[in-house]
This record gives sequence, structure tokens and C-alpha cells, in this order.
Amino acid sequence: MAAARERFVVRTECVNHRLFRALLEEAEEARGPYHYAADGPLELPCDAAAFARVVEAIERDMDEERRGRRRPAAAAAS
Repeated sequence: MAAARERFVVRTECVNHRLFRALLEEAEEARGPYHYAADGPLELPCDAAAFARVVEAIERDMDEERRGRRRPAAAAAS
């Protein structure tokens, strides 16, 4: 039985966050380079609820960065 799919819309600025990059790396390991078609959505091999939690964490980090409470994710990863 195939896993149910759920569609998410993610702001492009989230894609460079360290947590999202980790999901992309997991997808690459599981299925090859990001498992996407040029005319379709990007598919990540993870549970929809887990993905929603990751997106929420990314958005919290980004809000904190905007308020000056954290270093930017790109700088923290360096």
C-alpha cells in the first residue's frame, strides 16, 4: 500500500534553511537527487506530520532571526 501524499507550499526562503537542506539530503539518499520532475512537485520521503513540524521549526527560526534573537541559519551552519 502506497503512503498517502500531502501537498505543502513552502516559502522559497525556507529552502536554504539547514533543516530543509537536511530533508533534501535524506531524499537524495533515499531516492536519488531530490526525486523531482521539472514539471511537477518536489517529493520528500517523510511523514506529512513530521514535515509540518519541520516547516514550523524553520518558520520559528526565521521569525527569531528577523527579531534579532538568533544568528541566520546559513551563518550558524558555517
